Formats: sequence, structure tokens, C-alpha cells
Amino acid sequence: MRKASKVDEAALRDKAIAWLRSKGYRVEAGKQLLVSKIDIYAVKDGEKLAVQVLGDAEEYRQGMQVLLAAKAELGDVTCMLLLPTVTQKVREVADKLGIRVIAMDEIGVRESEVAETRLSDTKLKVLAAIYCCEKEGKDAYGYAIWRVLRKSFNMFKDFEDMGNIYRHLDELERMKYIKLTEVTATGKARKIYKLTAKARQLLEEHGMPYVEKIISAGGRG
Repeated sequence: MRKASKVDEAALRDKAIAWLRSKGYRVEAGKQLLVSKIDIYAVKDGEKLAVQVLGDAEEYRQGMQVLLAAKAELGDVTCMLLLPTVTQKVREVADKLGIRVIAMDEIGVRESEVAETRLSDTKLKVLAAIYCCEKEGKDAYGYAIWRVLRKSFNMFKDFEDMGNIYRHLDELERMKYIKLTEVTATGKARKIYKLTAKARQLLEEHGMPYVEKIISAGGRG
């Protein structure tokens, strides 16, 4: 059974196929593929297209590896990776590897259709960390969230992982799960993250085990 926190990749695959057909591509049978993890194989005017649909942008590295393998095994093939959202970093890495990357909204799937089901476990843990900071009356800023995640879930162990945390925070803000405010203390601006009603409802439905784990671990690190 698929977790509620993941994208319905089968449904997104169907939308991607419909989009490809609208662009004039003919979807071919998978038997022509040597790489079993390719989701869609399409042809248009002699162009061979290998497509992988991923449910979470965090999986993009694995997806790129699959497409590179497809390119190597299938020869003259164009590879494309479909993700719910595409960060600039993903685009930069994909460009270096010669892989086309598009976001789901570029094929006509609104983010609102994906957002309710696409949150990864990591993002739920980030929301739970913010929830616990707020419950304690503490400011939920990047470093505080990092300490909670490190202590409660033994993840993001190195301070250098702060960049990954901010990436999740940026995506959560775009999806309207958190809102950002800035406060100035000791002459220095600090970004504080607060949960929206949408995030609180999601946590009540899917994130309480993470909240309880943070509380049992003693909250902030």
C-alpha cells in the first residue's frame, strides 16, 4: 500500500503519457527497453524518448542514473526526468549530464493536485520539528530545526547539511505549509518559520508519530 505522503506515481505517469501524446509522441511498449525502471518509452519522428516519473524530487539522483543507463543501453535516445518540482540545483546537475528535466506543472498537473500527497517523510519530520518548537514557545529557525532533526531522528548529522534543510523549507513554503517571518535580534535578521493551518491538519493526519518521537527524545537538541 502506497504511503499517503508520497505522490501517486501511477496517476502522474498516466498524465505524463497523455501529455506526450498531445505533443505528438507515440508511446511504445516497454519490451524494447533494457532498463526496467524506465516508466515511459516514446517515439516521435524517429526521436526515441526514455522518461522516468519520480514521486519526489529527493529521488532525482537515482532517476538520473537510470536514465543515463538507458541512454547507454538504448543508444541514440533522449532522456527526460519528470519531477513534482525542479530546483535550480537539479537543473544544473541534469544539464551537466545531458538530461532534460521538467516539473509536473509543465505537463499541466497543478501543484495543488500533487501537494496533498507528495510530501516525503523528511518534509513531515521538518514540519513536526517546527510544530514542537512552536509548542515550546521557541522560534523555529533553521539551526533550531536542524538540532531537532539530528537529535530525534539521527539525520542531518553534519552542520553542512543545513543547505538540505533550507531546500526542504523553501519547498514547504512554496507549497503553503509554512510561512516565513523575519525578526531582528542583536542587529542580525533571523528567519523564523511558522506552520500554516494546512500543515497542522496534515500533521494531525500523518505526522503525529514524528511529533511524539521528538517529544520523547527531549525536543530540541
